[in-house]
Amino acid sequence: MEMKNEWKNIWNRKNELKEISRLSDESLFMKLKELDGYDAVNGGISYTTFLKQHQDIVYNLQDKDNCFNDEELNIKSVFEIGCGAGATLFMLEADGLKTGGIDYSKSLIKTAERVLKSQDLSNNEAVEMELFPIYDAVISNGVFGYFTDEKYAWSVLEKAYEKAKYVIAILDIHDEKKKEEHLNLQRKVKQNYDERYKNLPIQFYSKEFFIAFAEEKKLRIRFTDMKNMEDYWNAPYSYNVYMYK
Repeated sequence: MEMKNEWKNIWNRKNELKEISRLSDESLFMKLKELDGYDAVNGGISYTTFLKQHQDIVYNLQDKDNCFNDEELNIKSVFEIGCGAGATLFMLEADGLKTGGIDYSKSLIKTAERVLKSQDLSNNEAVEMELFPIYDAVISNGVFGYFTDEKYAWSVLEKAYEKAKYVIAILDIHDEKKKEEHLNLQRKVKQNYDERYKNLPIQFYSKEFFIAFAEEKKLRIRFTDMKNMEDYWNAPYSYNVYMYK
């Protein structure tokens, strides 16, 4: 199954990041986020904001609130769907976690191979991810919005369920309830938005979509907001979901 939209062409036109030896970890991370499509330069999203997001991801992957487990989970490995240039995994590796990932952009995967320790990086459609090896957690950060429809997204969730030992985390999901607010903001800041992006659809999801999946698989589910990302313009219109086995 292949996604039929123009986003894939855009991501495959991204340049590789070849010169990394002189960059600090912080500078390298910000370069990776920029390649992954985030406004990380010239007054965009700050490193501090991305660091808060990273800490929030780790906190919820481990279930530190013990909402669904008597003890914290011991997450030692994370696989990312749509890993891009490897920014999210770069921070997780710095915490000592084993990582793996998949992305359909050849250039972004080449960059990820250059900056990550992981030996499990592949260039393919999300739905084509291999089920083995199993990872403690499977995550996807800001990628589901580029899927063509809910049928494709459900198929990816099915694969994630098989590949994850403990938890699935889908992050930065465009909220269906806030679709018009989101689009109206885009129209204000981007001239001729509807015409320019008519072949670049954004997929919005209701929370009920993920609740239905969790109920079918008998997973425990938790939604979180993105308020800690103060300088990320999309934060008020998005949410995260964590599903625990």
